[in-house]
Amino acid sequence: MIKISRVTIVTVALMLCLISLVLSGSAFAQRFVDNGDGTVTDTMTRLMWTKDADPFGRLNWEDAVSRCESFSISGIGGWRLPSMDELVALSHAMQGGHPFTGIQYSPYWSSTTDAPPTDIAWFVNMHNGTVYNFLKTRTYHVWPVRSGR
Repeated sequence: MIKISRVTIVTVALMLCLISLVLSGSAFAQRFVDNGDGTVTDTMTRLMWTKDADPFGRLNWEDAVSRCESFSISGIGGWRLPSMDELVALSHAMQGGHPFTGIQYSPYWSSTTDAPPTDIAWFVNMHNGTVYNFLKTRTYHVWPVRSGR
């Protein structure tokens, strides 16, 4: 029978806690991975965003949907307008640091619409993650997203 002292057990437990802290810190630091092709992957949500947070400038909602659907960067297609929840989560996650460029700390269109009436959609202020809705004819910024590879 092997005898293990209390000191050994406490030491091993402490070492495991320290290793866990180091690994979780490394994982947090790698939340956003710059793919080197104009895209950034969020490792928590597995969504891929354009590194440039404002590739089209301000558009109305219909044009924003259309531009995202036809968009391609580095041969990568399949882009779409993000949901309101995806933009809010991204806004909060960026508070810990990020590799994005061109961020406009003002409204970004989401794909989330208000029904009825169907002529209203939700947008998110990327500065603080607050959400509002307004007519789809207004122009706001657009940040394409897609499922990760």
